[in-house]
Amino acid sequence: MFDVNTLASFFGWCSVINVLFLIISTVFLTLMKSFAVSVHSKIFDLSEEKIVNEYFKFLANFKIAVVIFNITPYIALCILAS
Repeated sequence: MFDVNTLASFFGWCSVINVLFLIISTVFLTLMKSFAVSVHSKIFDLSEEKIVNEYFKFLANFKIAVVIFNITPYIALCILAS
């Protein structure tokens, strides 16, 4: 079985990796928005406005998932370990 410190370390690294992915996704969608919109509008046959809304939904949902499934367990385990 895993001890509390090992699980805290695991969730800590998961949090770091997922937050970095969130930051990279946000920067990519901010700086290269026109390129991403043109590619995705051709692939999915959607309007540009709809695609931009989906980008924001993706980033918001991913941020919520990272907080709930990575950061919150990490904080709880750090509290338990102390």
